[in-house]
Amino acid sequence: MQNIFSQAASRRRFYRIWRRVKEGKKLQGEEALLGKLMQQHQEYYNTWEFADVTAESPYDMETEENPFLHVTLHAVVENQIKQNDPPEVRIVLNQLTAKGHSRHEAVHEIARVLSRGNLANAEVLPSL
Repeated sequence: MQNIFSQAASRRRFYRIWRRVKEGKKLQGEEALLGKLMQQHQEYYNTWEFADVTAESPYDMETEENPFLHVTLHAVVENQIKQNDPPEVRIVLNQLTAKGHSRHEAVHEIARVLSRGNLANAEVLPSL
């Protein structure tokens, strides 16, 4: 289980990024990517808005989606695509988009496989 202090620090970082995004401040590097992804996930705007207050609140992984983990996994996949490392991620992205998935949906499907730690099943993604 993650240390509650590092969890809170991470969530407060999301809060700071969100504040800067709302203020129109320029972000760089990883923060720019996280800010962009946070904006793309409107369903979590309330979470970002109050991340400083709820930083220590747990998510029940059986019944709730963790927005912080969700956006972090999204960022991991985006970085893999950008760096073409591993190249299979970009290949699967292209296969999924060729089958009609939006880029955003395809990234989510890849993140789901990665979050399970089961890259051996990546070949099943194009059939989705």
